[in-house]
Amino acid sequence: MAGVQGAMHFLTSADGLRGLRQRIGGKFPAAYLVIVRTSQNKMLPWRCHYETHMVMEP
Repeated sequence: MAGVQGAMHFLTSADGLRGLRQRIGGKFPAAYLVIVRTSQNKMLPWRCHYETHMVMEP
């Protein structure tokens, strides 16, 4: 469960979205996949950071 919460935090934080936008190239594509690594402490997300992404072609 900590992974889902961590990913939600990453994708709703200003820093997370800013970093993701830079890595993707400035504009969000219509479909993309993002991998976020989350460490946990007592079943709560502790640290979340970007691992990689892939743009999905329609």
